[in-house]
Amino acid sequence: MKKLMLIPLLSILLEMVVSCFIPIDTNYWNTLFTLVAILVIGPYFGTNGKLYYKIAFGMGLLYDILCNNTLFLGAVTFTLIAFLNFSIYQILSNFIATSIMITGLMIIIYRLVSYLLLLLIGYLKWDVTLLIHSITSSLLLNIIYFVMLYYIVRFLAKKWKIIKFY
Repeated sequence: MKKLMLIPLLSILLEMVVSCFIPIDTNYWNTLFTLVAILVIGPYFGTNGKLYYKIAFGMGLLYDILCNNTLFLGAVTFTLIAFLNFSIYQILSNFIATSIMITGLMIIIYRLVSYLLLLLIGYLKWDVTLLIHSITSSLLLNIIYFVMLYYIVRFLAKKWKIIKFY
């Protein structure tokens, strides 16, 4: 199970590399590869939610340090998303179609929570079009990345004999 911690670490490196090639003001390709990686590995921590939350918090903090200038915003939101992801998978099954919908929902929630927190501290001004743009520009590329990573992690979990709990 600890081997799966490599997936978010590699995803944050990939996110940094991809951000060099995709301009920040693009309309369709805002990456959240680290968050998606945390969502993908969630089902493999079925009995050890505490470790999953620690990984999400640590990756959110690392994401803040390496990719953003908002200390603890990513750590808090990644942990919140991990908690919601963990709770939803306790109820629903982990089929690919269900997982895609959950990932889309988690990306929307992440963008909404981040926007509201930045609005609350006065970093942003109220602009619904900015919120909608940040959501729509995040969904397509990250869902594609989720599907690819889902099958890669499933293959690696079988190879490493890691059991998916739900």
